[in-house]
Amino acid sequence: MLVNNSNSLSAVIQAIRKLAKVHSVYVIGHQASNTSASCTLYPMEKVHQTTHIYTLLVISYDLVEDPQKFMNEVYNKTQKISRIYSIHYTYKETSYRLNEGSNFLILLLSKGVMAYQQNADLYNLPHQILYHPTIYDGIKTAWELRHQRAKYFYDKTCICENITDESSRYLLFQEVVKQTCLGLLYLLWELKPTFYSIPFLLNLCGQFCDLPYNIYPKETFRSKDAYHKLCHARYLMDYPTSSYQADEQTNYIEKAVSQFLQEAEALAEQQLLELKQKHGKQDSL
Repeated sequence: MLVNNSNSLSAVIQAIRKLAKVHSVYVIGHQASNTSASCTLYPMEKVHQTTHIYTLLVISYDLVEDPQKFMNEVYNKTQKISRIYSIHYTYKETSYRLNEGSNFLILLLSKGVMAYQQNADLYNLPHQILYHPTIYDGIKTAWELRHQRAKYFYDKTCICENITDESSRYLLFQEVVKQTCLGLLYLLWELKPTFYSIPFLLNLCGQFCDLPYNIYPKETFRSKDAYHKLCHARYLMDYPTSSYQADEQTNYIEKAVSQFLQEAEALAEQQLLELKQKHGKQDSL
């Protein structure tokens, strides 16, 4: 059954079904942007294009071993009109997790927009959000671990020494963003991703907060170049033979990452207070 939400979403579903045997697809988020172009020599001829970004939960019968390749192929099959960021579970894994209790999957299946499903078997499984003090303890511990790692990496970027190659600092900045995103995803969704690219993690976090906009590039070349270096920090370390000197991009990304981390800390503090009440956690005597 294909839900007729839009032509672009229908094209995405068709592309996904060509790449994998799919049980169901749920839409977590959707963004659309419009662009137009014209030539002064031909003022009457204008080109308008709408591009889409879909964040999806894809439940397939077989494991999708390379999520990045999967997402790229969907992008190409939709004529580069629709890009997806997809979370993947197998049908067997989904059934097991629902029976055992997975607040993330229960949340998605109950509130996500179902774009395609082969059958309704999963709705016969438990769909009750679980609340318990031990669950709160696990969430709090996971966030604190990720936060400690993020703080550690950020502190290392601020060591006062003569740095002759900035590529190593970009790798540290990348880890700050990655660890913070992973902490927030478990704190807000109880999700442990199995794919860790910076654009992917930022997109997921962007579904429940606006913190990623501290990192996302603006219209200037400086911010776009800094974001590119942040996302490809490992490449900058492994392949170029010339060193990267400190410049405006480095200062820009340092400030952006610092603000991202600080705002994440504030969000986490508020979220932990709310979760503490929901899970009935009592203060220790």
